[in-house]
Amino acid sequence: MPALPQLLISGIALLLCSVSPIAAAASATIPWAPYVAYGQSKQGSLTTVGLVLGDDAVRFASGVAFFDGSRKPITTATRSLDFTNLDVSVRFGKFDEFSFYGEVGLALDELLMDNLKHNDDTAYGQQDDTSNLPDPFVGIAAGFDQQHWSLTAFGQYRYLPSYQDQWQRMSYASREPLGNADVHQWFAGVEFSLRF
Repeated sequence: MPALPQLLISGIALLLCSVSPIAAAASATIPWAPYVAYGQSKQGSLTTVGLVLGDDAVRFASGVAFFDGSRKPITTATRSLDFTNLDVSVRFGKFDEFSFYGEVGLALDELLMDNLKHNDDTAYGQQDDTSNLPDPFVGIAAGFDQQHWSLTAFGQYRYLPSYQDQWQRMSYASREPLGNADVHQWFAGVEFSLRF
């Protein structure tokens, strides 16, 4: 799980970046809800702190997601592969006392910063960068919505080409053959949100 300072700094940054959408949502009476989500896969865990805006049929979510790869140690020194993404998604479904929805999203930071992040690939011996995709994900979720809170269980598939790139960089840096990274990851978890 990410360190508390990382969560606090990212949460504050997300809230500061969200001031104008919150003000617009409040003036337009669009419900908004901060949320915390936690999911696990065979390779690690994903903790997300974010914000959802929307009505009873469509909602937009953005959040800072922390991947902790400590469930699959990288080297004998038990180093793990950790990274942070800025996820954005659209949720379609029924948001009522009992909610059920599908979600489609991507890692926005991968889309915006891909060229900047991979300018130094030759320093790690990578001539070809295959992670041009912005880490897309899809999921389904069901849960209970009350007037001021909601609790949801979700399943999510993530395609993580950036995970593979970081895996290869660590392999090159550690001078150990680490095998192949699993870019196809299935997460299961829960999400809790407060509604204002």
